Amino acid sequence: MGREIESLPVHTYMVVDETYSRVMYYGPYSTPAAAKGKRTREINAGSNYAKDPSNVYIMRSPAGEWERVDL
Repeated sequence: MGREIESLPVHTYMVVDETYSRVMYYGPYSTPAAAKGKRTREINAGSNYAKDPSNVYIMRSPAGEWERVDL
């Protein structure tokens, strides 16, 4: 069983984690909910390793330059 996309998404989302000296990028995601879920998962990676939410954010690209999104 495979997955098919009926139409291309209007925007593409990416999660950026600037917690450590090396910036980590996760994605791309086709929905804001998927990106928000990944952001939440990265922030709450464990009670001992919880990250500062201001260092983990979502960016959006409408087939142009990436822009920061507040969801």
